[in-house]
Amino acid sequence: MRVPEFCTSTERPVSLLNTIRELALSQYVEELDSLACVAAVAVCCALEKVKYRISADVEFSGATSTFKGLYNELMDYIEGTIKKCPRLRERWEDYKKCIKTRLAQYK
Repeated sequence: MRVPEFCTSTERPVSLLNTIRELALSQYVEELDSLACVAAVAVCCALEKVKYRISADVEFSGATSTFKGLYNELMDYIEGTIKKCPRLRERWEDYKKCIKTRLAQYK
């Protein structure tokens, strides 16, 4: 398995990976397609809070239903576009190898 050099670097922290490490969830993370979509939806949710000046302490009521559509669109894009294009699929698989390599460093 070829793993790009930058994948093993510990110089630049990745917040999603740090969160997984801090919560000791590394051993449970296997399916990265879904995790990537959840992370993207979380960023959108946070940006909505900033855009509408909603306090970080206020729960985002209705976020599940509001952002479920975005999650589904992203999953559909991975399945329907990325995985069907050899070049994109290879890049996506390389990215997932990097993530798994970084997660393995936290075990």
